[in-house]
Amino acid sequence: MTDSTLKDKIPPHNLEAEQAALGAVLLDPACMAEVATKIKPDSFYSFQNQVIYEAMLSLYKQNIPVDILSLINELTKMGKLEQAGGAAVISELTSLVPTSKNVGYYVSIILEKATRRDLIKFSSEVKSLALSRLEISDISSRASSIYFITNSLIFSSILAFCTSEILSVILPFLSF
Repeated sequence: MTDSTLKDKIPPHNLEAEQAALGAVLLDPACMAEVATKIKPDSFYSFQNQVIYEAMLSLYKQNIPVDILSLINELTKMGKLEQAGGAAVISELTSLVPTSKNVGYYVSIILEKATRRDLIKFSSEVKSLALSRLEISDISSRASSIYFITNSLIFSSILAFCTSEILSVILPFLSF
């Protein structure tokens, strides 16, 4: 298999951006508020990063600041510390990111790659339908449903990201 053929088989992802976003939250737990409004666990390509982020979300929903110790404890309580790569992987995340200030950029990369994977999944499902022995009206109906669901997911991700970005610019200028 050539490099280009192999590249075409691996879904779009950026593991460095995923690790940087997780590391940014560990460096500055206040980042979790921004991250939690923009991405969900399956936005991450890496299963390990999904597990870590699920634990971060769990802590966030409990109003517990996300740091290395609280995250390791939460993963242990969930029985998922090993799936997350162990305590060493969690501790290493902060060394993979220079600053938490770029967390919005890292999240935008994660969202873009997740959207591309959603589109690939949509096109694969439609291709399977088109190759099936179903009646064309059934294929068209099912493809429309898949398109609607995929489009809704993509739109909601984009809307959440844009709304958060707009609010981050406007809120400092508002006086309450």
